Amino acid sequence: MALGNSKLRLLALALVVFSGTALAKRDDPARLELATDATTASLAEQRVVIEGAIKDADDYVELRAADRKQLRDALDAMAGRLEGAGSLAALPDADRKSLLAQQDEVNGILRTAHADSRLVCKREKEIGSNFRRNVCMTVAQRRRMSEQAKQFSPPQS
Repeated sequence: MALGNSKLRLLALALVVFSGTALAKRDDPARLELATDATTASLAEQRVVIEGAIKDADDYVELRAADRKQLRDALDAMAGRLEGAGSLAALPDADRKSLLAQQDEVNGILRTAHADSRLVCKREKEIGSNFRRNVCMTVAQRRRMSEQAKQFSPPQS
């Protein structure tokens, strides 16, 4: 009997551990945060973190190819500017403002893609049945379905 209880406790502990890791999803989008003394090395470190987050299919599944290219182009341009000056503090004011504007652009793309990739599940009644089922879609998928439905619905007068 004691052996059965220990197996049951071990199973319960395993379920708790694995369910916590399965639900471990990033609540906040990845961000690019350049300090005043940022260098190409610190930008490269943050870029690795951002690209790792983008590869996570759950958090950035709705990141479009065009946005991905725009993100990489902005990061490349920022790295080029920092490499020429050595650090963010060494850049002239106009270049520093431009680089910080690119940082805002990168963060905006990441924030939008993260928000659009959020999975929302709703219990919906099946047509022709009293049974309900879970229907899970990303925010962007629901928005696209809504826009398509508006296209095919007759105009309201």
